[in-house]
Amino acid sequence: MDGSFHSPEWHAARLASLKTTHTLTWEEYKQKQKEEELKKQEVEADTDKLMREYRAQLDAERAMKLSKGRNYSSDISRKDRKERELTDRKCRDSKRKKSKKRKHSKRRSSDSSSSSESSSSDKDESRKSRSSSKRPKRERKHKSRGRHSKPK
Repeated sequence: MDGSFHSPEWHAARLASLKTTHTLTWEEYKQKQKEEELKKQEVEADTDKLMREYRAQLDAERAMKLSKGRNYSSDISRKDRKERELTDRKCRDSKRKKSKKRKHSKRRSSDSSSSSESSSSDKDESRKSRSSSKRPKRERKHKSRGRHSKPK
């Protein structure tokens, strides 16, 4: 035994396969690299051309929009704006109605509770207590005004 793990037939087949495969020479390799570089440049040129066309189209659209003026709006946006205004009005009207109903219900409940539970003298006392609670706030306001309005 010579220590190799492969038979002489395998070595013969291996050498034959190595001879049949074509390895590139340095000249062939340089030529192939040049061709690949040319292909890359063509692809880049095409993408640049497409990008320039796209930018030109965008610039043209922008110029058209700017030439129409600042206050110009398309029909679609006008329709949208009208629809938004109608919905806003409906919302505002419904809020007003709700707030009016709340105010009326508060008045009714306060009137009914005060008239049924208390007499006229009780009403006077409650008014006095309300007004007395308001007076200190007014006095505070006046005091603060007096401080700031004093000349130096």
